[in-house]
Amino acid sequence: MDYEFLRKTFIYDSKAGELIWKRDPEKPNDWNGRMAGKKLGGMTRSGHKKQWLYKACTVSGKSHPVGHLIWLYHGGAIPFGKIVRTYTGDGMDTRIENLFVGDRSGAQARRFSLPKSGYKGVYKHRHKFKAEIMIQGQKLYLGLFSTAEQAAEAYDFAAFQAHGNNAALNEGITKRPF
Repeated sequence: MDYEFLRKTFIYDSKAGELIWKRDPEKPNDWNGRMAGKKLGGMTRSGHKKQWLYKACTVSGKSHPVGHLIWLYHGGAIPFGKIVRTYTGDGMDTRIENLFVGDRSGAQARRFSLPKSGYKGVYKHRHKFKAEIMIQGQKLYLGLFSTAEQAAEAYDFAAFQAHGNNAALNEGITKRPF
């Protein structure tokens, strides 16, 4: 799938963040009647228990996430081992301004439930708050802190160091970049 093919085959609707099939004079009329003017893709679920929803499609006999095609349509490259992700975490929001190229570990880092402290990577430990982070399968102890907010700041700093802009930071604690 390349830039020229996508530009020849689709139109990008910037409001909806969707690719629309163009009329193809080389195809038979029944194909144009079925496809031309229709949006590309449908909802697909993935992950454990199929809880993550995103747009996917089949083009030229191969399945693709729609966000990848939109990224390529706008001339972006996707390096080997990287994926196109969304800033909001909503796989159905494929507007170009919501897309960026990140790595798979960053995608996993965004999927979590908060511990009782209310902050990612922060746990109550006796009368203090312990901060820790998992990096490449290794648990890294960050220290004990007087407040949950201090521990959350330590976690955010370590997460940003490990994952860069892909890091899932605690909301309202730290501002990027450090």
